[in-house]
Amino acid sequence: MLDWYFSLYIKSTMKIAVLDDYQNIIKDLDCFKILEGQAVMILNTTEKNTTLLAERC
Repeated sequence: MLDWYFSLYIKSTMKIAVLDDYQNIIKDLDCFKILEGQAVMILNTTEKNTTLLAERC
């Protein structure tokens, strides 16, 4: 039963936010390939207001 649940979890899409990537470098890293198929939002500016930050994501 646990294997079935785990396989569903692995196939689901995660929402990932990369904060403060000022140099736009994250997409050039080899490890970024791991996130393929996930909903990745890369933020290049700082937002100090947490409410506004949550709305952007």
